[in-house]
Amino acid sequence: HTKRMKQWYQRRVRGQTKLEQQSQFIQHFMKLKCYSTLVVVWLIVECLSASLASSFEKVPLSFDNNGMFRIVQITDGEGEDVWWGPVQDINSTRVIRNILTQEKPNLVVFTGDVITGNNIIDNATDYWGQAISTLVELNIPWCIVFGNHDDLASGVNGTRQDLMAFDTSHNLSYSQFGPSNISGVSNYLLPIYTPDLKNIATMIYLLDSGDSDCMGVDGWGCVATDQVEWYISQAKLYSSIPSISFFHIPLPEYVSLYDQNSTMGYLNDSEIACPSFNTGLFDAFKTSGDVKLVSVGHNHGNDFCGFYSDIQLCFGRHSGYGGYGDWARGARVFDLFLDDQNEVHIKTWIRYEDGRVDEGPVHEPQPPFLGQCSL
Repeated sequence: HTKRMKQWYQRRVRGQTKLEQQSQFIQHFMKLKCYSTLVVVWLIVECLSASLASSFEKVPLSFDNNGMFRIVQITDGEGEDVWWGPVQDINSTRVIRNILTQEKPNLVVFTGDVITGNNIIDNATDYWGQAISTLVELNIPWCIVFGNHDDLASGVNGTRQDLMAFDTSHNLSYSQFGPSNISGVSNYLLPIYTPDLKNIATMIYLLDSGDSDCMGVDGWGCVATDQVEWYISQAKLYSSIPSISFFHIPLPEYVSLYDQNSTMGYLNDSEIACPSFNTGLFDAFKTSGDVKLVSVGHNHGNDFCGFYSDIQLCFGRHSGYGGYGDWARGARVFDLFLDDQNEVHIKTWIRYEDGRVDEGPVHEPQPPFLGQCSL
């Protein structure tokens, strides 16, 4: 009976406030003239609303009345607990604050390596809290995917599950635990609605690209084959909705893009750190036809964008002062525009910490070619 009641509750009160949920329950049982059960029902409502609060208290993300929705991608902040860490974390916080106050986004997407877990001795959630503190202060919603450094802390609260539980405990977090029967933790969908909230205008696929050794092959991690199958199953449900996807480690197709097509932006790393094994995610995007743009992090020196087989592939801009590289910090910004026919158009640029806006230099393919992913 408890299971049936919970299922009924989920159907009936989706999207309502806690007070509305309680009122809905009472009205239902009053109609059934079960007055003697009201006290019990109230206790059940309290328990259920607590367990389901994370699902119902979020305001749906939507385009504004002008048909605009802005996303800022923060990547590779790399907060860490070492002697130089506090200064780096202060600098990283300054970057985030400067960019967010200038761009005023509707959503921030953290594309991994929020912290350098391998340089954190204990209680990684403290450092995670520092990374999101500016968003809490500025009242800006966010969501996250994990990178290859986030869950490497040696002490307590350092696993992907620990970090996701901590992140999702914040009201402004739209992050979610993904299905437990596939690889990774941060695999989920995030719908962006039309201004009237009646229809989904855009879907965001957040995917967990793991750490290393994709499918047992030496090299970087990847979105594994079971995750690709999960994406395909979801895309069948939302195939008519234009979508974008964020994850941490780039696809092998980024090498093909840079070697074959024009791009805008920098390849300061002189390489692309993508997996040695191709799990077919890009082909799945292409076949499904819904994903129009992919953006990743991982390579601190790369921030280029370009089109490959009609899908725009982008790197974010290294946002934090943790990790390697001394290039200017910044973030990639995406403006999504919903036209009168409910078609979504995307414009992107880099906003630097010092306020500059740039799309980077144009690169035309020329030898020496990259040829393959770097290990």
